[in-house]
Amino acid sequence: MTNPSQETTRKSLSKWDILLIEISIVMILLGVFYRFNWRNWSEGANLHPDEYGLTNTLTQLHMPASFKEYINTRLSMISPYDRYDEYGQFLFSGPDNRMRWGQWPIIILRWAGEKTNQTGYNEIRLLGRTLSAVADTITLLLLFLIGKRLLGWRAGLLASALSALTVLQIQQSHYMTVDTFALTFTMLTIYAGVRIAQEPAFMRKSDPRINAGKIAINPRIWSWIILFGIGYGMTVASKINLAVLGAILPVAFFISVIDTKLHYRQDIERIIGLSAAILFAACFLALFAFRLTQPASFRAASGDTTLLTLH
Repeated sequence: MTNPSQETTRKSLSKWDILLIEISIVMILLGVFYRFNWRNWSEGANLHPDEYGLTNTLTQLHMPASFKEYINTRLSMISPYDRYDEYGQFLFSGPDNRMRWGQWPIIILRWAGEKTNQTGYNEIRLLGRTLSAVADTITLLLLFLIGKRLLGWRAGLLASALSALTVLQIQQSHYMTVDTFALTFTMLTIYAGVRIAQEPAFMRKSDPRINAGKIAINPRIWSWIILFGIGYGMTVASKINLAVLGAILPVAFFISVIDTKLHYRQDIERIIGLSAAILFAACFLALFAFRLTQPASFRAASGDTTLLTLH
């Protein structure tokens, strides 16, 4: 038997909608196919300088045995930087003291390599290329979700299809670099920003003493604030020049607040106070996420580095 809701959906789709869906799906599948095929295009040659440098670094790193070791940058085996003693004196050089990439993709790559026993020079490079393709495929999904929220499913599907066959994205998916990872976390942060803009930040809390009640934070917005903070922290931990992405939050939050109806003089004061609290929470989450995913940026001048070390 045909589900009535499915029958209604089919009738609401025009022949052009069906054509758009079919063409878009073919384009997306073709794009995903291109991303995952011909991984060993270089046949073992070191043709990409960034990939070559990152491979050298990854083969010399190791996942720490404990969280304490992970955070303790002066000795952590996942840190590419120089090692120091408890007095802050230099011990020996790290794999790459001039590391120019964010640490979060490096942690993901090394962790995946150890979990799959692919830590050899060529093995981890091929694994990294596969993970780059996975990251960019997730980006296609996030792009669809963003387009759907802003302009409807047709725009989202078309955007994802066009992105699937974008040459630069296909090319980057064949390199073990941080770029596709940074793009994925960027799109995740943008998606959270879109959801914040479309979710009313405040609601009226019922109060029997007054007709309209007091303004309170809409609890549904917290999930998107949390996602934005975590996504933004991981984005910056992938590429530092993406820090400008943080400008999305105040804009998205302003759009979320602008339609709030004012009934009392104290409403403005409550909105300002609650807005400051929400934005502070987002900044704290972003810093916390960055602290966890970019531990190599923090090191105590002497002694062990802990989670609370912000030096």
